[in-house]
Amino acid sequence: GNEIVQPTRKLPTHVAVSLFACVAIILA
Repeated sequence: GNEIVQPTRKLPTHVAVSLFACVAIILA
């Protein structure tokens, strides 16, 4: 939801990708 998109937009792309990867690994 927006609660995820909003803070992500404030981060550099590579940081957002890294965080997304970490979350995906944790949830996987």
